Amino acid sequence: MLNRYVIENAIPSDRFTWSKDGAKDRPQGCAEVSDLPGLSAPFRRVFDDSCDYGFAIRSQRTGKVVVFTVVEELDAVEGDVGGWYLRSLDGAVEVIVFND
Repeated sequence: MLNRYVIENAIPSDRFTWSKDGAKDRPQGCAEVSDLPGLSAPFRRVFDDSCDYGFAIRSQRTGKVVVFTVVEELDAVEGDVGGWYLRSLDGAVEVIVFND
């Protein structure tokens, strides 16, 4: 079951810059973690009964909420996490969040 907190606190889509440059021509959003309201890494558990973590994005245009889970942590210098690569549950959209 989806974590209600993740859905109720979906991030507005206008916090991301969007393009069609993702893998396999998927739409891709990118943002810096400091630009996302109330969000801190490692985000939130998406499902109540699993360890998948991520967040939801609410479309400013349609109101639709899409849930994303972390697929990969991006390395940075000195052992820090440089960011996170996330994909929507249906695999249609990807997001990169940079750890600034």
